[in-house]
This record gives sequence, structure tokens and C-alpha cells, in this order.
Amino acid sequence: MTPNVVFKPEFIALLSAASVANDGSAAEQGRALQHIAGQSLLACQIQALQYAGVSTFLIEVDTIPGELLNLADNFRNKGMRVEFVRSVKDMQALLKPEHMLVVQAEAHYFSPAIIGELINKSAPFVATVDGRDENASFERIDLNTRWAGFAVINGAMARSMAELPDGWSIASSLLRTAVQGNV
Repeated sequence: MTPNVVFKPEFIALLSAASVANDGSAAEQGRALQHIAGQSLLACQIQALQYAGVSTFLIEVDTIPGELLNLADNFRNKGMRVEFVRSVKDMQALLKPEHMLVVQAEAHYFSPAIIGELINKSAPFVATVDGRDENASFERIDLNTRWAGFAVINGAMARSMAELPDGWSIASSLLRTAVQGNV
């Protein structure tokens, strides 16, 4: 008799720092590297996801300024895998169909407790918020619901995504794909 083995998929997170500029100026820096309570928002996102059990991070970039390299090196020194992706093909090369991809929109922060609860769902999903005025910055799904910039999708769905036109965000496109795919 063989014991029942429960397969737990590996979770990989895709975060975005695509609006970061080379010169590092505050106006051009993008939201991912804006500092909150002494650290960048991207570092806060990574820490919250790490607390929920994610140890591999794909960071969508256009350019890689020194601050972003330092951030990646600091997390690598803590045993995490951090890779930069510039295209859908880069992402697909690092993602297997059996992986679960956590997609979190740039500048969206969710507490570690919420992330842990969401990641432990058994099926792919998109987090949503109601359509009140204070949620106007989230993109609409229907008349009453907006997607909240956080989804877990299977690696096969992410790997099936076609190449994107220049300037399109991988993370935003995957979130929209999840919504359109009735995740």
C-alpha cells in the first residue's frame, strides 16, 4: 500500500517594475521602487509573498537600475530566486505548466495573511473588489465588480499567452487574461 501523496504545486510570483527608468530619478522611478516605511513597495510585495511561501520571483522590467539590482541581490542572499523578465518569452522560459503563477499588479499591496489565504485556494482565481467609487483605480470586470490586481493562474495558461505589442505590461495582460478566461 502506498501512502497518499498530496501534490502541492510550486508558486512563482510575477511582479512588475516595468516603469522604472535608468537614471533613477524620483519622478521617473515608477511606483515599484517608491519607498514606504523605509523600503520600496516592490520589497514589501516580495516579503508578503515570501511569508506566504513563495520563493521564486519574476520581475517584469524595461530597464534595471542599480536600486533594483541591489534589491534582487538582497533577496537572492536570503535564499530566494529573483529573475528579471522583459518579454513573454522570458517569462515562459522560466515557467513550467505545472507551476502556479501569482500575478500581482504594480503598486498593489496585500497583507501576508490575505496572500496566504488566497494562495491556499485550490483553483486559479482573480481577486475582486466591489465597484464603489473608492475602488475606481481598479479595472472593471462588469458593472459592479473590479479586479483587484491579484490573481493565481496555472502555468499552462501563462505559457499559452502570445507575444505582446511593445509597451504592454506582462502582469496587466495576464490579469486581464485571467478575467477573460473566467478564472
